[in-house]
Amino acid sequence: MQRGGVKIKSYKWGYCKQIAKVACRNAPLKKQKFWARVLLLEIPGVGKVLVDTGYSAHFFEATQQFPYRLYRYLTPVVLEEDPAILLVDYVLITHLHPDHIGGLHNYADTPWIYPKKGVDMLKKLKGLKALRQGFIPPLLPSKIPEGSQAVSEFGATPFSDQFLAVDVFGNDQLYAFDLPGHAVGQMGVAFRDKKGWVLYVADAAWSAKAVFEGTPPNALGLLAQNSRREYLETFWKLHKLINENSDITILTTHGEEGRDE
Repeated sequence: MQRGGVKIKSYKWGYCKQIAKVACRNAPLKKQKFWARVLLLEIPGVGKVLVDTGYSAHFFEATQQFPYRLYRYLTPVVLEEDPAILLVDYVLITHLHPDHIGGLHNYADTPWIYPKKGVDMLKKLKGLKALRQGFIPPLLPSKIPEGSQAVSEFGATPFSDQFLAVDVFGNDQLYAFDLPGHAVGQMGVAFRDKKGWVLYVADAAWSAKAVFEGTPPNALGLLAQNSRREYLETFWKLHKLINENSDITILTTHGEEGRDE
């Protein structure tokens, strides 16, 4: 089996605006766009895997009614056009915040790879209890597609002893790894391209630059985390990892790193 042959495309499907300093304490006190990035991975021997789904028109439908409409006021979302529905073999969900599952209904029949802990806990919540977790229940389809894989147990990883991971397809091509702190059950994905390991860390940090420089969110940004303590533990592990391993590339959901289609 060929290693390091994963092809990657990156798309920006919607954005919101927030003060840059909230996401990175050394950033200026001005608003910037926080894009909802998704990845399309073409994996040898597996097929195409879409990592997260960004925003879509479903987000605006799901937030029409109270209390979910509050999310629109707290996090105004801009979607310049509804994303095209891609033909993929799997959808991997890193966590259940709206900018990651806003288009999941477009892939309701495509097998998911998803964090069991996050889905099991959040699907029981409604109303304000769900909003406190950054979860909008109507965005999650009522049925999990056949052939889906729930990620529940993590073990050894080939790229770092600081993180626990699972070999998703059992062929050393794609790993899901545990990233506690930001959201219930959040996980990242790791794979090799021709240059080395690529780690997509979702919202464990809001930019690769912040991880490299060691500049986590300010106090307000830390309030938005599910667990401030676990978030910072994860952040500093990533900081150490990227500074000690030049062949590891970090991608985030909201940062400016990477190429986008």
